[in-house]
Amino acid sequence: MRRRRGVVVMVMIVWILVVGFAAAIVVLGANAASNLVKEETLSMQDIHSIVLHNNSKNVEIVAAKTEQGRVCQYGWLGTASKDLFTLDITDGCATINSKTKFRLFDFWGLYKKIIIEVPASWVGDMELNSTSGGIEVKDSFIWKDVKLSCTSGGINVAQGLTAKNLSISVSSGGIRAGGKLIVSGKLKAESNSGGIHFDMPVKAKDISIKASSGRIALDKVDTSNLDLKNTSGGIKLGETKTDTFNVINSSGSINVAGITGSGNMKNTSGGIKVKLNDPLGAVNLEAKSGSIRISVDESIDFSFSGACTSGSIRANFQLQRSGNIATATIGSDPVAVITATTTSGGIRIDQE
Repeated sequence: MRRRRGVVVMVMIVWILVVGFAAAIVVLGANAASNLVKEETLSMQDIHSIVLHNNSKNVEIVAAKTEQGRVCQYGWLGTASKDLFTLDITDGCATINSKTKFRLFDFWGLYKKIIIEVPASWVGDMELNSTSGGIEVKDSFIWKDVKLSCTSGGINVAQGLTAKNLSISVSSGGIRAGGKLIVSGKLKAESNSGGIHFDMPVKAKDISIKASSGRIALDKVDTSNLDLKNTSGGIKLGETKTDTFNVINSSGSINVAGITGSGNMKNTSGGIKVKLNDPLGAVNLEAKSGSIRISVDESIDFSFSGACTSGSIRANFQLQRSGNIATATIGSDPVAVITATTTSGGIRIDQE
């Protein structure tokens, strides 16, 4: 009994030490986050591009209060000079190097940060590369070619962005946009481990989004070509205006509130639910393991062909049946050819 009581006391002491150590990290780290250890001014009229190479710090891009830019580093007072960022301006390109030696037990690394202040009127190229530490664009900007990449850490475009081309990539972490994205060229987003969520409208000439582990969720989309691929997590689309689409998912559901144009949707493990707005040409839907639910505006003329290996095919209009295949032609001048196939699951198509 005495021995058991001693073990309990020892465990309690260990937990108290762990909690105390964690609290110290939070308090001391928060203190480090408020210490400005270096700053340099940028004369933006001479700069057409900004490039950042960073590790072990979070990065924030904010709107400057003046027409001058500024780079600020926050961290521990007395930070060694080798751990401070360097700034080089050559041929109109401002290169910020904030890469420091990797430390296995850098408990306060998350509290260190680089803040780049950019005038809202500045229009140029922006390239931010972070090995370890997130990137957040806190204010709305108008830029040209934009590349944001993280090895470990999320990327957040908080207030939206207007760009010529936009590329966002994350190896471990999510991607989020909380404001409207307007891209005149190509928008590309890729996450190997983490979801991709655009909570506001997205407009781009071409959109290519790929996720390996995490949900893809887009609020409202306007594009000529839409290409979505997800390995695990599912795909959710709001009202989508596009000429062509290719939506591929391996595990999880595909749910589309409305989509125009022609294209393919394929799900390996999970169902498909889609509303077809103004479909034109061939629309192919395939689910290996899951049901397909389709709704089409009653004003649209279309032809339909459905095939089920295991499941039923139903509709709120007349179907012609032959074994596990059902067909129909709606209207005298079909503008779309809708094909749906399932291996394990049913098919439902309705005019609404």
